[in-house]
Parts: sequence; C-alpha cells; structure tokens
Amino acid sequence: MRVIFKPNLFFMLVICFAIGCNAKKNNDSESNKKELSDFGKKVKQSVKNQLGSSNASFTILGDSVTLNYVDVVNSFYSKSGFVPIWVDADSLSPKAIEFVHFLDTSIYIGLFKNDYQFESLKKLSNLFQHKSENADALIFAKTDLLFTNAFMHVVKDLKQGRIVVDTISWKNIPAKQTTFFNPMMKQFLQSKNCNLFFSKIQPNWKPYSDLRNALHDFVNKMDTQQFTYLNYPYNKNVAVDSFFFIKQLCKRFSESKYILQDTLKSIDSAGLASIVSKYQQANHLVVDGKIGKQIIGHLNLTDKLKLNRILLSLDRYKLESDSLPDAFVWVNLPAFKLEAWENDSIRFLSKIVCGRPYTPTPLLKSNISEIVLYPTWTVPVSIIKKEILPGLKKNNNYLARKGLHLVDYNGNRVNPININWGGFLKGIPYKVRQSSGERNALGVMKFNFKNAFDVYLHDTNLRSLFKNNNRALSHGCVRVEYYDQLAKFVAQFDSSKYVVTDTLRYTNDSIVNWLAAKKRKRISVKNEMPLFINYITCEASNGEIVFHEDMYELDKKMIELYFNKM
Repeated sequence: MRVIFKPNLFFMLVICFAIGCNAKKNNDSESNKKELSDFGKKVKQSVKNQLGSSNASFTILGDSVTLNYVDVVNSFYSKSGFVPIWVDADSLSPKAIEFVHFLDTSIYIGLFKNDYQFESLKKLSNLFQHKSENADALIFAKTDLLFTNAFMHVVKDLKQGRIVVDTISWKNIPAKQTTFFNPMMKQFLQSKNCNLFFSKIQPNWKPYSDLRNALHDFVNKMDTQQFTYLNYPYNKNVAVDSFFFIKQLCKRFSESKYILQDTLKSIDSAGLASIVSKYQQANHLVVDGKIGKQIIGHLNLTDKLKLNRILLSLDRYKLESDSLPDAFVWVNLPAFKLEAWENDSIRFLSKIVCGRPYTPTPLLKSNISEIVLYPTWTVPVSIIKKEILPGLKKNNNYLARKGLHLVDYNGNRVNPININWGGFLKGIPYKVRQSSGERNALGVMKFNFKNAFDVYLHDTNLRSLFKNNNRALSHGCVRVEYYDQLAKFVAQFDSSKYVVTDTLRYTNDSIVNWLAAKKRKRISVKNEMPLFINYITCEASNGEIVFHEDMYELDKKMIELYFNKM
C-alpha cells in the first residue's frame, strides 16, 4: 500500500518561517561581507602604500622590523593585487597561527626561529587572538607584510640554505620570484598540513633526511650551558699568553666539574696533567696527560657548537640536492670516504686520503672524463718550490732517491747532478716526473676531471696510509683505496649510456686485462661520471650523529659568519 503525505497548513507555515529566517540570515551575512570587504580594501591600500614607500623598515607594536625580502614580497603582492592573505577583518587567519606554531619548533628542522622575527610575529599572534572592535588597517597591513616576509625567508632557507653569497641568493634573483617564491606561497595557502608542506621543500636525499631526523633527539638532550672557549694554539714563549691560557683551561675544567671551584687557584702543573689524563680517559681520547690540539678541540666542541655544525651540514646538503643525478661519486673530506651512488643507493664505499690542512683538497663539482692506467706523475710547481728545490740544494741525487727524473720542456731527460741548484730561488726551468709503475705516487690508476686546481683522484703506492684514522696527508689530490671498484663503477655507467650506433671502446673487463698486462692506457669516458667533493662534518648513523674533525676549519669560519645565534 502506497502512503501519500499531504502537508497541512501548520507545516506550510513552519516551512515559510524557516525560509524567511534563512533569508534574513543570508542578508545579515551579506552585510558582514560588505563590512569585511570595506575594511579589507583599507588594509589592501595600506599594504600597497607600505610597499610603495621604498622603506623596508617600519615599527609595529613597538618593535622595529625590516623586510629583508622586500623585493620578493613586493613581487608577490603586485601580482596578487595587494590583497592581504594572513589577516581577516578582526583576527589572524588560521594559516598565520599555524605558521607561528611551526616557527616556534623550527629548530628541529635546522632553523633559528629568531632569524624570521619570531618574537614580533608571536606578539601579533597574541594580539589578534581575540576580536578587536577598533581594527587598525595599518597594523593589519604591516602584520600581513611581516608574515609574508618571514614565509619567503623560511622557504628560501629550507630549499637553498643560508650559506650562499648575496649574488647567488635566490632573494636577489628576479626570475626566482615567479618560479619559486610566488608558487610556494600559493601551495602553502592550499596545503592542509603546515609541517608536511615545509618538509616537502627540503632535500629528499637519505643522508640529509637521516641527519635532520637525528637532530630532533639531539636538540631535546643537548646541554645549553655556556662554556669557556679556548683559543689554541697560544704563544708558549710569552709568559702572559701562557698564564692566561692555563687560567682559561682550568676555568673550562671547573665548568665540567673536573676541578672544584674552591681549589681552582691551587692547581699546579702536576695536578693539571692529572686532570687532563682523567678527562682524556673519560672521553676516549689518547691518554698522555698533555695539552694538545685533540683535547682542546674536544673541550671546545660543546653541544651548542655541535648544533651549529649540524645545521651547517644540513645547509651544505641543500647546496647540492637539486643537482644530484641518478648516478654520481660523492667524496666527503672530513669523513675520509668516497661513496658511489646509483638510484638512491650506495653501490660501494671506499676510504680516501685527502689534502693536509696546509694543502687542502678543494671543494668542487665536476665530471670524471678520463681514466689513466699506469700514469706517469708530473710534479706540480707548488711541490717543486716547497720540496723538490730545497731537496736538490741539499743533495744533487735527491730525485733519484725519490724515483723521480728531470726533463726539459721538450721532453728530454736532464742530469740533475750537472746543475748548480744554488742559483735557483723560486723555481726551476724543468719538469719533474715519475715513471709509471707500482712505485709511482699515483699508483696504477688515475681519474681526471676538469678543475682549476690541478687535482685528481688516484691510486697510491702508499696503501698503508688507509689504515690511519686521520688521513689528511696528501698535497691536495684524493687517493682512493678501492680505485678498481671506482673504475668498474665509471665503466658500467658509461657503457649503460651507449646507444646502438656507438662503438664500445672499453669495458671493465678490458680495464682489468690492461692492468694485468701493465699497459699504459688513456681511456676517454664518453658519458662522464658526475663528481662532488664536499665538506660535511656531521653525519647520522643508526639514529646517532657522528662528528668529524673540522680539519680545514671551514665550519669555524662559516659558523662565525652565519650561525652565531645562540
């Protein structure tokens, strides 16, 4: 049986009443929108006026603030019609509040919140939490500008990092405004999760992700105490310098509870040596009771300094992240290692020997373009000046003892015994070479790549050096323990890129055969292997952060320049 529903008069009246109420509500809503629109126009005009004043600084809530990304900010508002995006008629938008919360914990992803005028943004966030009956369009405009400036600064630091000179900083490149900054703002406004949005901006490379993830626990556990920094070395021949250093050292030990405060003035040399030994033993250092570079470096490496080094390492990864291809060779000097990467996995790992602190290996990006089997070695001019010429002045037979020989610029051998070396001061009109073979300083294989420093990767005749913990021992070139695996990696990559019309000139098997036959060969790599030589002093391993020695003191210089925030 079908039931037919017949509305009665009462029900009809209820429906009419509801429709009337909704109509009134909609009219009220439209009225509110008009009021908001009127105020929004005032804010919009104030935004335009502020940007048109050509003054990147202003005062808001008693704080003097600067729009350090004023060109980027101006570009964004110009293209969006100067419409405010962070403020409503009487409050901050949910996105603005979410952004403030993100900044408050941004140290966990390697940012210093005060770089982005966090305290001013926090004040504004608190001010606008409640509705205001006397909304000030100028304050709203300045607030919107300040939030946009901070956002643009954050996305740049997460993507490009902070350790770049102004000439290549994206904030000073107009094209980046339309290709990076403005699209970033649009994506952020459309995003549902603030933290996820900022996470996606960062490098998606495992070494970076592992270090960033390990940073969270480090920050939670770090000791924020301010310790005395020890300047070392000091002039031991100057009594005042020696006295001041020992005084500072004792103070530093007292801060770590190795010396009691009331016995600080009574410590003698024997007592200090005992304390040094105790510290060395507790921190797994070589126990000799002596004050040297190792223990001073350990004392100076406080958690605050470690934090700066972690953040610096994250930024160094950012500099390379966009240029990493599917396959490449990555050399990390402070870790004394070479990694061969392919499809986001390490194919093999090798120890390396790199330049001494006074002959450092340069940081560079290039491509391995040639493999040389059984190379000869032409001694660089710098080594001739510093080592060869002084050696020849002492002994005319110096070259023979080193397995070297002298040639003129036509390639003819010259007998060094017949030359009066005392007359040469800055250099010699000859080349110094070493014949190929097992005794050659380059070993049996050399990898060439274009660079302005005349350095290369190579084997070595001193393979025992790979057993050392500190392997900063060369004149600047990089010695590779598993040079044969590197050759195989390069050869397989090269052959994988060949097309049907190419002539395959070599394979890894042919390299092995040529080496066995001790044949001298120069192999041109058609599909060159990308090479990165970098300086990363902090790496994550199994969730823990490993710190490598800042052997070239590059971290020290960069931290002083960019990261002295805490």
